[in-house]
Amino acid sequence: MLSVVSATGSFAPQAATPVCGTAGPTRLRRKCAKHQKRLHFATNLGKAYLMDIFSFIARSLVLAIWVSFRLLPIAIFVYAIIGVLIFATDNAIVIGMIIVLLGTFGTTFIYLTGIRAGLMSLRATTPPTANGLFGATVKLFFVHLLLQLLMMIVLYAVVIAFFHFVLMPAWFPEVQETVAGVPGLPGGVGMMLTVGMLSSPFADLAGVGSLVGPSFLFLTVLSICGGICLGVFGVPMAGLAANAVQHSPRNDLVFGMGSHFLHQFTLYFIAVALPSMALYAGYPAYIAMMLDAPSLPFIIGSLIGVVAISFYIYCIPFAGMALAYRGTREAQAAERQFEAAPVVDVVEQEASVRSLRQQRQSGSGGASVYVPERQRASRPTEDDNSYE
Repeated sequence: MLSVVSATGSFAPQAATPVCGTAGPTRLRRKCAKHQKRLHFATNLGKAYLMDIFSFIARSLVLAIWVSFRLLPIAIFVYAIIGVLIFATDNAIVIGMIIVLLGTFGTTFIYLTGIRAGLMSLRATTPPTANGLFGATVKLFFVHLLLQLLMMIVLYAVVIAFFHFVLMPAWFPEVQETVAGVPGLPGGVGMMLTVGMLSSPFADLAGVGSLVGPSFLFLTVLSICGGICLGVFGVPMAGLAANAVQHSPRNDLVFGMGSHFLHQFTLYFIAVALPSMALYAGYPAYIAMMLDAPSLPFIIGSLIGVVAISFYIYCIPFAGMALAYRGTREAQAAERQFEAAPVVDVVEQEASVRSLRQQRQSGSGGASVYVPERQRASRPTEDDNSYE
């Protein structure tokens, strides 16, 4: 810090930072100018990237409306088939097999159809074929969804262990004493009890009161894990969904992996995780309102509204994946076009132009002046014999 005398005569501290201006050595001015240019470039780049993320979120929210309309009939059809098959038999084994098979592959098919609904709305793909849908559903389930499941298991295990062994004993020692006081309770069961307490923020499961704060922190961290999976596997899943056509673009299983990661992660956290937690937080008030509801139409209308909002939130990631896939394809097409463009050596071109200018000047013996009358007089007329 430097001390300088102000206009009033008092000493005022001033930071010893270089100021870009006309004063000072030339080297310092150049260094400071370069620093300002870099800072200005980084600031503009950050603002542009931030605006691009907000634009991506806005477009995804609008596109999710059309995805909802396209996906709703297919979802109703698939779950209607599952319900009919379940109620058509009384055998528990058969019902279990139906739930496992259609619950896994049926849900995967709905997931694939949701992504394709976004791609069709953007006109980024063509209508699918039956073989293409079947192959894409199988690949999506056994490759991407299973990888995401393993990734979520690892992330969830780390988060649950951190809450069970670190945060919960520090915040609520009586909870740890309650869990440890159960004789013969394995450690894994104790961790599941911790998960149960954190998943029920309004219930007093351990006799310590409601765990609203820790519970919503726990759900927020789990939502971040889900956003990470979406950001990594979003574009590859959309590329696999785009392959379910007759003339496939032949995207591989890792096409665009991690592309538009921050866009999709931010979209999931802002437009999916936070509204879902808000609906979950309002669940007790909603149940109390339903119990005190004045009429049956009000109950039915509120249920339809909650289901519609939940389904719309469910479709938002599909719209984001479709937009990220189209952006990745456009970026790759622009890169291929740039690589195919001829390379122009600016220095060589400038030397050629300079050499040509010198040749013209030396051949003319001096500077030539453009005279329009002379140019018109030198042109052949209609009576010229050269036309005969």
